[in-house]
Amino acid sequence: MDVRVAYRDVRHMYIRIRRDRVVRVTVPQGTPEAVWRAFVESRRGWIEASLARFPAPPSHTYEDGETHWLLGRRVTLRVEKGAENACRIEDDTAIMTVRSRRTRRDRLLAACWEAELSAVLADLIAEWAPRMGVAPAGFAIRLTKSRWGSCRTADGQLSFSLELAAKPVACIESVVVHELNHLLEGPHSPRFHALMTHWLPDWKERKRRLESFPREFQ
Repeated sequence: MDVRVAYRDVRHMYIRIRRDRVVRVTVPQGTPEAVWRAFVESRRGWIEASLARFPAPPSHTYEDGETHWLLGRRVTLRVEKGAENACRIEDDTAIMTVRSRRTRRDRLLAACWEAELSAVLADLIAEWAPRMGVAPAGFAIRLTKSRWGSCRTADGQLSFSLELAAKPVACIESVVVHELNHLLEGPHSPRFHALMTHWLPDWKERKRRLESFPREFQ
């Protein structure tokens, strides 16, 4: 287990399992190591069960014939020698041209996936923002480990994880609605969750599928 400890001004110890399979333990300032380690050990069964619900990190070589996840479907990678480094999608094939063996194929694929995700996000935001009566300032895509998305309520700027590029569009939609919802209700309050149910009655099911679906980058 990848256990990381954070000392905070809190009264009790608690554990959070991040989607990158990191076990985050928050403990009161001054807690002896033996104490928090015993606490973690006492929750080992729950921790291992929680970790089992998250997909294992991917292991890619970016060789010809390898399969990857894009928008909820399997895509086969086809690698060809070419005059320029590029990657494009044709049906269920990702065609990658590389100039040499030293080409960073992982970066080419990530850039291609980002372009595909960006188009989906733009369409979903254009659909949902007017329906919800909000006006986001724009969005960015970043490779993040612990969040699917975020919203700066002060200026309406949205941010989404590149990992979403692997997920089904229905799951991406739930994240978009979630972040837009923050422009109506900032905290994750009962009103926030009630609004989520109003917009997407099956948002909890979509979230479960989102968390369990295979990962592509981390």
